[in-house]
Amino acid sequence: MAANQNANAARANQRIPVQEFAARFQSKKECYNFLTQQVQAYEPPQDTVTIWHLRDQINNTKSFLKCTELKHLAVPHYESLTLEKILGWVLERFPRVVERYFPIKRELLKFPRQVSHLSIAHAFQS
Repeated sequence: MAANQNANAARANQRIPVQEFAARFQSKKECYNFLTQQVQAYEPPQDTVTIWHLRDQINNTKSFLKCTELKHLAVPHYESLTLEKILGWVLERFPRVVERYFPIKRELLKFPRQVSHLSIAHAFQS
């Protein structure tokens, strides 16, 4: 049994040539499935991320959190609490985290209100 686990770990850590990887993961769906299923990365819903952000994560230009690293929190609903205010708060307090984990600014507003921004910020606040 231990030999089987070692073989699986070796397969999981093996490197493949860039050309082979690019041939295997051409679409947004393939990149998203690779990150969420094989890597176990936490990603917002697929329709809210771009293929460029996913590829940045795969290429190690942007980082991601593993599903096991997330911390959940409840945010009360206030009419004055907008996504722009949440983003402003996160940008002010965690600029390096935003640069490292979040997509580029023009893609940020595509993220759904209930995920990612607060989850990532809260994970680093604790």
